[in-house]
Amino acid sequence: MLTLFPLQDWASNERGIVMSIRNGKIKVLTKSDKELLMGLSRLGVCTPDQGYQYFKVNHDRLEGLQKSNFVKMEKMVVNGQLNQIVHLTKFGQNYMHRNSGVNTFPGWQTNHVLHDLRLTRSYCELPTNIQKNWKHENEILKEHKNIERGSCVDAIVTMRYREFLELAEKDDRFEILDSRAVNGLGLNDEISVAIESIGERYTFEKIEIKINTAMTTLGCVAVKTC
Repeated sequence: MLTLFPLQDWASNERGIVMSIRNGKIKVLTKSDKELLMGLSRLGVCTPDQGYQYFKVNHDRLEGLQKSNFVKMEKMVVNGQLNQIVHLTKFGQNYMHRNSGVNTFPGWQTNHVLHDLRLTRSYCELPTNIQKNWKHENEILKEHKNIERGSCVDAIVTMRYREFLELAEKDDRFEILDSRAVNGLGLNDEISVAIESIGERYTFEKIEIKINTAMTTLGCVAVKTC
């Protein structure tokens, strides 16, 4: 179950060192803060629980980031329950663009938050050296103008074939799409893996279109569903 936390007022200045105007001032961003902001730059949203579990940013720190206008916490209905969702503000996006070179941010929708939170979990379950290779849907579409949004997978990530086999041994949601595509691969060869969060209303045909695009246009040889 996702944990609810009360929302707080927030504000910011536009300097490199960001501070709040109330209690819980943030003078310097920590490594955990930056990892959270990078995660949100690649994913769009997380819950406060995920912020703590995966990025080690506790609730007090989230409040500080909110007061400093890096993130915003909003109450939303997710899977029939009222929960709290964390996402970057425009100021947070501008900071990530200036300081981390992020040019394209993921989209997210209030009526598909559960779908997006599954992607967040999938990203955070990956080893950190693989997380940096994550490419979200908007980045894919920007690079591949011929792909329509409805036929694109949620994300792709590159890794060595050896790393894929290690992950697949522990998690059966990793699957090879075509065994012929991996015949002859060396353990250190790099492969692309499609990531797809399966929506409740997805038809078999819709999933098939997305996977076909991943294979034929994006060169994916495997997929992880969530």
